[in-house]
Amino acid sequence: MYIIWFDRYPTNIAGLIKKKKNLQYKKFDGVMYPYVIYNNDYFTKISKIIEKDNFKYIVAVRPHSISAQYLSMICSSINEMNDGVLSINFISGWIYEEEKSFGGILSEINDNSSNIERSNYMLEYTKEFNKISDNKFYLSTTNETVFDFCAENNFPMIIPYSWYKINKFNLTDQKYIISICPVIGDDKPNNVDIENFSENEFIEFLRECESKNIEGLLLMENKLNSQYPTISNLVKRYRNEHNI
Repeated sequence: MYIIWFDRYPTNIAGLIKKKKNLQYKKFDGVMYPYVIYNNDYFTKISKIIEKDNFKYIVAVRPHSISAQYLSMICSSINEMNDGVLSINFISGWIYEEEKSFGGILSEINDNSSNIERSNYMLEYTKEFNKISDNKFYLSTTNETVFDFCAENNFPMIIPYSWYKINKFNLTDQKYIISICPVIGDDKPNNVDIENFSENEFIEFLRECESKNIEGLLLMENKLNSQYPTISNLVKRYRNEHNI
């Protein structure tokens, strides 16, 4: 089972290298980077920091912002440097208020399109990307339309923990990663995507996911450095206890 850290907060290349080394020390398998229009490009940064190791990178992409052909070219170039280390997370995108005036997307579907329009475009785009590319990808799956599409085409998914917890989808025989924002301690979650654990409960959650042959976990924190030190220590403890 992969354990991936979602590094949601932009930093420079030196910061990415420092975080990567710490993630490797804490026995994470890789890192995921977000789509942030006012930040520098993560593909370029990955090509700078990539090494001959097994550390994985996932980059979130809004399909309407780049052609499937060109994205395939970028992925293939990076994976040529170190085979199979880069994957894509296709997202329809939550468009923040400060992004709406940014512009730069000259197509029928853009950041001002509705969520349904962007989601439908993502599905058609994914089929096209799959035709021309051998590079791995995941679809963020938050509704039944996307889930049915992935199940029908045998495409791997990233499923929010809130949907996993209530068995929203029939995940039997599906390839998926669970995204979760764990809070360790007594703080009470105020968001459905945040889950409160004691340290032992979180270790048990990791053990449960491993036993179910879930492909991976995507862990994140709600505020910068609010939970990473504790979560990363628990990941290292779990993997040391199980000789992983």
